Amino acid sequence: GGVGKTTLVSRALADPDVWARFPDGIMWLAMRQQGTDDERLQRKQLRVLRYLLGAADFHELHLGEGNGPRLLSNPMLWSDFCREKLASKACLVIVDGVWQPEHARAFDFLGPRALLLLTTRRNLVGGESRAKTLRVKALADHTGPDATKLLLNYARPSAADLERAAAAAAALAAAQQQAQQHQQRGGEGEGGGEEEEAEEEAEAMAEVQRVCEGVPLSLALVGSLKRTTGLSWSGVRGALMAAGGTQVLLANGDPAATPHGRYAGLHAALEASVAALDAEALDCLLYYSVWRENTWVEE
Repeated sequence: GGVGKTTLVSRALADPDVWARFPDGIMWLAMRQQGTDDERLQRKQLRVLRYLLGAADFHELHLGEGNGPRLLSNPMLWSDFCREKLASKACLVIVDGVWQPEHARAFDFLGPRALLLLTTRRNLVGGESRAKTLRVKALADHTGPDATKLLLNYARPSAADLERAAAAAAALAAAQQQAQQHQQRGGEGEGGGEEEEAEEEAEAMAEVQRVCEGVPLSLALVGSLKRTTGLSWSGVRGALMAAGGTQVLLANGDPAATPHGRYAGLHAALEASVAALDAEALDCLLYYSVWRENTWVEE
């Protein structure tokens, strides 16, 4: 999780050429890891058919009592029925977060002009599908240029942040000039402070990247944490270590050595991000979060 599967599809939908390729519509369905029983799955199947045919043509099929349940209960009959009705439709159906192979097969009923796009984190689903497979993985080089670019893209301040920074810089201009003059008068003995600080910050950023383990979502969370809090990279590193980042570094790539397995770095990034929220934002997070049934949530 967190490698950018859903984000990649979302970016593709921003391309006008994609919409031009599928003039009969694009539909996005979100699946769930648990609780997608036959009844829910059938409702999703009917939603696809209704959307692509339109309400009037859909109602003419009389898929209420009798014919609908009979077709839906027989995958082969249902697929043949849908392919016939959708044969001329140039459409794209996205099923995001598929966990079971049967959930993927449930939507394999589109016509020749259509495309079914699945996202999944399970090799089992992709292996049983007839579709072409594109594997999206974490960045192999955790501190390489791609990981650094992604991290800095989220760490950069917004336009409002830049305006505030400019105002602060103007207010401190005189003090900075005095400090520079003082350094020049101090000679070589005081000249290495800024270089040492820059080296420490670079090392701190590299360590932050190693904790993120090349997972784009982790890099985005940590970059946003730096931007919104104004912390230095050393400060961000400290926040990550307090949230479990130390265990990630000590594990040295071994998922079994951390409590959260291969998601240890992502868990640390999430923990650090939540810990940095103010009281109002934290209340909003708790209010809008979806929790498992009968789960105790600490205040």
